[in-house]
Amino acid sequence: MHDKNGLEPGTQIVAMRMMRLGEGANVELFEVEGGHGSTPDGPSRMGLHHFALYVDDLDAAADRFRDAGGTMRDGPIELGGKEEGPGNRCWFGLTPWGLQVEFIHLPSPLALDDPQRSGPRWLPPAA
Repeated sequence: MHDKNGLEPGTQIVAMRMMRLGEGANVELFEVEGGHGSTPDGPSRMGLHHFALYVDDLDAAADRFRDAGGTMRDGPIELGGKEEGPGNRCWFGLTPWGLQVEFIHLPSPLALDDPQRSGPRWLPPAA
């Protein structure tokens, strides 16, 4: 995943939690092991590394990001696991100051660990 999102070789995601803030943004937190410090801006470093934006058109979002001075990493990426589904993709880009932005497009439903307990995943209303 290094070329796609900067995750350093030898790094492993050991835990992840998604927190919903009311009817607004979600905060996704990761606990990672290994790879700390071999790159100055990798996702295994402490602090804010990136944020994600749900978009209706992934390619148009990437074009607008480039036009504003950003650089897109390798992609887009077909999503797997709980996010797998026709058309479900993401793409990472870097701002000129090094913050990573993840653009994510989810036209297909997502699988959940326990749909009875957790209910459907919240997505922002369509524009």
